[in-house]
Amino acid sequence: AIKSSLAKISSPTLQAASTGISRSITLESGTNCALFSGTFREPQLLSLLSNENIQWFLPRVTGIGSMTFHQVTSHCNLTIGKFGILEPLPSAPEIPPENLDTLICPGVAFSPSGIRLGQGGGYYDRYLAKTIKARLIGVAFDFQIQDKLPSGPHDIAMHEIISESRHLRLSNPGQQG
Repeated sequence: AIKSSLAKISSPTLQAASTGISRSITLESGTNCALFSGTFREPQLLSLLSNENIQWFLPRVTGIGSMTFHQVTSHCNLTIGKFGILEPLPSAPEIPPENLDTLICPGVAFSPSGIRLGQGGGYYDRYLAKTIKARLIGVAFDFQIQDKLPSGPHDIAMHEIISESRHLRLSNPGQQG
């Protein structure tokens, strides 16, 4: 049901929701923040790159189920990569996962307890397991926030979930009610 709703989302609705999500993301100056270049069914957040007080990093697919994050200073530093998604140029410096302060994460669905349901490739699950101190922010459209989602021991819960009309800050991520 969620994937069919995503397929039907109109461009004006997607843009309005993406703007609302972008406005709700607050970051301290100097933050090392991982962002993503959304597919046409995900929040479009690349406008955040205009905040020059933040060090921005976007993912590059490096193999099956594997990705790394690389510094990006503008839209000009992006090229079309795997799956037709914009990713950093090969020359862009990589950041080790333990040096990220914040990671803004897409997903198919999120629960109010911070559980994230991804696309199924395990890219983010594997990468999130390597982050040590990062504040994890899941971003989604309102209809992607579901009361309960399946979770396993490998799932890493978000600290916050942001949609166009909700901002959930979780004191005990991953604990389902």
